[in-house]
Amino acid sequence: MEAKEFIDEGRLVPDGIMLRLISERLSQPDCEAGFILDGYPRTLVQADGLEEAGVKIDAVLSIEVPDEEIERRLTGRRVCGGCGRSYHTKYNTSALEGQCDDCNGVLIRRLDDEPGVVLNRLRIYHESTEPLKGWYESRGLLRTVVSHEQVAVTTERTFAALGILT
Repeated sequence: MEAKEFIDEGRLVPDGIMLRLISERLSQPDCEAGFILDGYPRTLVQADGLEEAGVKIDAVLSIEVPDEEIERRLTGRRVCGGCGRSYHTKYNTSALEGQCDDCNGVLIRRLDDEPGVVLNRLRIYHESTEPLKGWYESRGLLRTVVSHEQVAVTTERTFAALGILT
């Protein structure tokens, strides 16, 4: 709940809270064989914290998407206020505009997908997270993937960057 307040406002969760949450999660038995961190670390302090904690990182993916595309994708997301089903104004539309196909509930834009919040999140990314690319590149761990509008193409590129055969 403490982290949710920051996320809903489009701000990064403070490093101390994130390090505590991640360390606790990685200590669970299901992480012994490996894990994927999605969107973490987001700051150099967090990356240092992981390294100091002895967390071994095999590879870091940077999926490159232009800011304008991120803004379009996020501000176009909609969720049903009734059942929670996800939609998008371009990629996954409902049969009736603004209405859920499953329960006829009203489709709404999440608070963190409001245009002002999205722009603030992008600003914070460029200030606080983007420097991690150089940090991980200097350690030989960075793998860059150019995003594609089709998820299957981005997935294929991701597997190739990681050396995974399909």
